[in-house]
Amino acid sequence: MFYLGIDIGKFNHAAALMDQRGKVISTLPSFPNTRSGFQNLLALITKHLPSVEGLRIGMEATGPYWIPLAEWLKTHGWTPVILNPIKTASLRNYGIRGSKIDNIDSVLIANTLRIEGEQPQPVSPKLSEEPEYVNDFETPVG
Repeated sequence: MFYLGIDIGKFNHAAALMDQRGKVISTLPSFPNTRSGFQNLLALITKHLPSVEGLRIGMEATGPYWIPLAEWLKTHGWTPVILNPIKTASLRNYGIRGSKIDNIDSVLIANTLRIEGEQPQPVSPKLSEEPEYVNDFETPVG
């Protein structure tokens, strides 16, 4: 099993891929909240995983900014675990230096999935075939 933690931002996200032992395999320090940014994330996943079936994905529910990526992931066959940012903040303050750094948060999110085994939840009340939040232009969503 592999775990992908995604820290959500308005314009950019950060991701960390972790194995079942807690070793960080790869990070994507910043990718834009756009369709091409989501493709960069997909490239990271497919580059490092032999099979995408053994992947659990988690992200923070930060404002509405997580919804486009969550819906895009759903159209690609993954239902992400949506974490409360307060939980991530408490884990950050408990275990790692108490600072807000996106790479650290994405690792914390991946590790939370690994340790706690949180289950995916429905992403939003209505999932469309093509997410309405993501446009064909390279403008940030949100």
